[in-house]
Amino acid sequence: MKSISTIASRFDIKGKITRIIEHKEGNVNDTYIVTSSSEKSGQIRYVLQRINSEVFSDTSAILKNLVAISTYLEHSLKKTASPSHRQLEIPQVISSKNGESHFTDPEGNFWRMISYIENSRTLQTITTPQQAEELGIALGLFHSSLAGIEQNLLVDTLPGFHITPEYLVEFDKAELKTNRVNSTEKRYCSKFIDKRRHQADVLESAKTKRLIRQQVIHGDPKINNFLFDEAADKTIGIIDLDTVKPGLIHYDIGDCLRSSSNPAGEETLVLDEVDFDLHSVQGFFKGYASTTGPNLSKRDVALFAQSVWLMTFELGLRFFTDYLKGDVYFKTARDKHNLDRALVQFRLTEIIESKMDRLDKIISDVFNSN
Repeated sequence: MKSISTIASRFDIKGKITRIIEHKEGNVNDTYIVTSSSEKSGQIRYVLQRINSEVFSDTSAILKNLVAISTYLEHSLKKTASPSHRQLEIPQVISSKNGESHFTDPEGNFWRMISYIENSRTLQTITTPQQAEELGIALGLFHSSLAGIEQNLLVDTLPGFHITPEYLVEFDKAELKTNRVNSTEKRYCSKFIDKRRHQADVLESAKTKRLIRQQVIHGDPKINNFLFDEAADKTIGIIDLDTVKPGLIHYDIGDCLRSSSNPAGEETLVLDEVDFDLHSVQGFFKGYASTTGPNLSKRDVALFAQSVWLMTFELGLRFFTDYLKGDVYFKTARDKHNLDRALVQFRLTEIIESKMDRLDKIISDVFNSN
């Protein structure tokens, strides 16, 4: 860890570095937990990350966005603060010793350091009704708290992110050029995608027709990007803000439920264990409606069920396309890892399709009761 320690020492941290641990969760960036210690401040933890420049071409933009939203939230939440007002912590940027928001090493790697939110934990799946409701509350708070920010303050760090028809174009190109073995699984995935490609523009079409509007979204609100209190089933923060940008709240809702309501998780190798838990979904929407209900239109709500289906299908499409391209986007731990991930998402897509009527009714009942 000598080289990582050298990089960490380039940032304006308090005390002496005493420990560095690699944090292996996450599919894109390299992450390390850095602990420092001093007599005055005691032990303090930080998050050090090497940003994947193959994914984020404008690496400095993600820090500009983080500073912009943290500044906005600091001022807006002070105006609305009350004993009952729920707030979410977000990481703060730690400057380098030369006063910049990042450090670039001799190999050209872009590093950033942010604060570590203490007394928190992450979840991989929902296990209690309260967790599901808290997840909805947190995402709703995030959306409503940033609803007033000027969208032109934010840089689009990933142009085309969650534009499903564009992922289909990438898939078609990759399938033509692939040198992957033409296996049974590969043929299955290709047919699965082709059968559903006509539905891929459901959100983009509604956006083009101005039936729904853009606002600031998280972009990647997987369940493990929400921080829960270490001692209770209560959300206290939200992390991994690299993809914050103007977009459709439907992207966030679909991605959050896709990742949280499958009890088997997205890394399972047992497809028979994959499911879509409607009880978790109901809890999520109850929490989400409690913090954003008045700000939503009927057209917004009418597309929520389709959004869950679409974001699940889209991630499977992205995993499979990356597999065909030689695993250039998502980090992998083994051969065919992205193919296995795609199969899980496609199985989940099928299950959501079979439960679509019940999903629509749950959403309708929740928002009609608010």
